[in-house]
Amino acid sequence: MEEKETRTVIKVEKPLKLRIEKRSKELDMSMKDFIANSCLYVLRSGIDPSKVEKQEGLDKEMAKMRSQIFGFMKKQEIDFVKPMAQAMQEVRIRINEIENTQKAIQLLAFKNKIMQEIQLSASYKLSNNDEDFIKNLSHKMQIIFDEEIEKFTNEMR
Repeated sequence: MEEKETRTVIKVEKPLKLRIEKRSKELDMSMKDFIANSCLYVLRSGIDPSKVEKQEGLDKEMAKMRSQIFGFMKKQEIDFVKPMAQAMQEVRIRINEIENTQKAIQLLAFKNKIMQEIQLSASYKLSNNDEDFIKNLSHKMQIIFDEEIEKFTNEMR
């Protein structure tokens, strides 16, 4: 035997009926399906429908708390993170300046080495002819230059 579908009429105030109609249309459901699904949702979730307004207050409180957390994070960023990033940038700049100073010192040392070789060669020139002097100076300068290039290349690696 087939069981007949039974229907029950539920009386609600007109404003509530209009809200149910509107929401069911928004969800593309019949009023009957909307009410059935709403009841099943309440039964499954364990929500007490008489305390829904209190839950809405919780939503507002959660939103307020979320805003406070983001506000705190923003304040931390302004007070700590940005100054720390700026300080790190200044340290990077100082390190670059130190490295550049070290390179300048190395170049000055290289220049001084060449000048010493020129002075030594000039004193050698007094005892030999100009051609020997130029060959000797060129040879020594080439050796010094090759050594310095090799040092700089190794430092860059």
